[in-house]
Amino acid sequence: KENFPLVSVIMPVHNGERYLGAAIESILQQNEVSFEFIIIDDCSEDETNAIIRSYHDERIVLLGILGSKQWHVV
Repeated sequence: KENFPLVSVIMPVHNGERYLGAAIESILQQNEVSFEFIIIDDCSEDETNAIIRSYHDERIVLLGILGSKQWHVV
């Protein structure tokens, strides 16, 4: 039997480098440990993607949106 997370947290972001670290930390520090954290980067042109990638937490799933609005797993 697979273990699926109890909760899915979804956070869209676009050019959010200013507050992104604090937002990610806030979610990761929650008491509930059975969750997946899906972050959707909507074509950011700042350091958003690098900030997200600096977190090495298996609960984080990074999705990106290409210019043509196609989804891809980053």
